[in-house]
Amino acid sequence: MYGPLLSGAVCVLVCICAPAHADTLRIASYNVKYLSACVNYVRKDALESTFESLNVDIIALQEVRNREALEYFF
Repeated sequence: MYGPLLSGAVCVLVCICAPAHADTLRIASYNVKYLSACVNYVRKDALESTFESLNVDIIALQEVRNREALEYFF
């Protein structure tokens, strides 16, 4: 239905923002449970708050419905 984007256990690398001088690299894997660009404001606010509070260099998302969903949040 969505092609290779959603085949199998999909993990989407979203953001790499580690400073060059960092001694450690923090990575989070987060299952967003069928993230789409059509979400209600309560879920949108909750997800944005969660993403900000992770304090990581790389966020890997699972169960992203489509590219529009990623562009909506990032």
